[in-house]
Amino acid sequence: MAEEEDECTVTVVSEKFDADDWGIGQDEGGFKAMTSVSKTERQDKAEAKNSKGCIVGLAFYNKSTEVSIEGIGTPSFDEDGEDPDQRMAAGDVIELESVPSATGQNYIVDEVSIEFSNEDWQKGTVKATAYENIDAGSAGKAEE
Repeated sequence: MAEEEDECTVTVVSEKFDADDWGIGQDEGGFKAMTSVSKTERQDKAEAKNSKGCIVGLAFYNKSTEVSIEGIGTPSFDEDGEDPDQRMAAGDVIELESVPSATGQNYIVDEVSIEFSNEDWQKGTVKATAYENIDAGSAGKAEE
């Protein structure tokens, strides 16, 4: 078995970028290794128009942050991912230090998918949303 390493060396040859611009901040979200992270910040808006149809005012509301995380392993709250009672599911709450939400809140899991293959690692995807005015509480399994 290969020796486990905490970090790999990244050498960047650029005046604009450094090693902090490379890769994902840290493995989290219940994965043994995160392979991809996508983050979208959004908010709704309402336009106020005058009699000529010109926009004269805007209201922004319902701020949220959506995140999609892909990784190797089954998304889980236990370190080895073996306990089926600790597998992540819709409604669970996760905190992501490397992908903080614009709202400052923890993420509520919307969807968890797992992909199995006879020629590749087990892969998982977690999609979650953080809402501006909803305190999701502490990270962990949803209460039943």
